[in-house]
Amino acid sequence: MAFQPVANTYELAVGWTLADGVEAVNIFHWLLYDYFSPTQAVADAVMGLIGDCLTVSGNELMGALPTTTEFTKLTVTGLDSEGDSQFVSTDSPLTGTSTGQPLPDMLAGVITWRSGLRSRNGRGRSYMPASSEEFASGNGPSGDAIDAYQAFADAMLDTFNTASGALIVVSRYTTDPDTHLPVKRDIVLKNPIVSGTINTMWGTQRKRRPTP
Repeated sequence: MAFQPVANTYELAVGWTLADGVEAVNIFHWLLYDYFSPTQAVADAVMGLIGDCLTVSGNELMGALPTTTEFTKLTVTGLDSEGDSQFVSTDSPLTGTSTGQPLPDMLAGVITWRSGLRSRNGRGRSYMPASSEEFASGNGPSGDAIDAYQAFADAMLDTFNTASGALIVVSRYTTDPDTHLPVKRDIVLKNPIVSGTINTMWGTQRKRRPTP
């Protein structure tokens, strides 16, 4: 598939290792108002910032995740041009601290991100690793886990939505009016995120099942 640039934007790929060695990735897009290509120092610094968002005092998400879940690395890719740079963080992993049993890898805490655009092109979702059983209630996260996911979402917006840039929802496709099939946009839509809310039910990511 041909590369499609997203001007002045980094892709932030948050890499996780779950129980049974299953790997998962959460993708965020960060628009920079004064763009420069990523460097190793940027990758390490941004991993530190996301780590801070995961460990908000009093409501840290890592405290609800089982000890089998690790935030292992951050990959920062410049999307401004096809030849832009990419770097992987070198910092030590962050490990969940809940001693409860892990839930199935395919379960996920769902954050819905919303921009000012009132359509599906202005929304996105993150399927975060599920909490331990200790922080689960019925078919969803417990109240404490919901608070921890919310604290992470709020911290991400507070950290990255500044005078220097913003987390954005990227929309690369639109619908062809004749065929009603998805087609690439000539210019990618970039909508700054203004809020993140937590689903009270677990989502599922079937690709996160362990390999037999």
